[in-house]
Amino acid sequence: MDALAIFELAPPDEWTAIFYLVAVAAFGLSAVSAPALTKRVGGSIGLIGLGLGFYVFPTMWNAMRDAF
Repeated sequence: MDALAIFELAPPDEWTAIFYLVAVAAFGLSAVSAPALTKRVGGSIGLIGLGLGFYVFPTMWNAMRDAF
């Protein structure tokens, strides 16, 4: 395997990388803080939804940009 092959898997731009990083942080926070967030609205399920939103948003944005 080529040493630079890992860079082919990198996000295409800085904003996509930031959205993916926030999504991973939301997933991680929902995993470790489940007992503390059960009293708040949404709880850790809300953080999972937020993480999924941040993960899907760059793909949706690029698809809409290319379609119209």
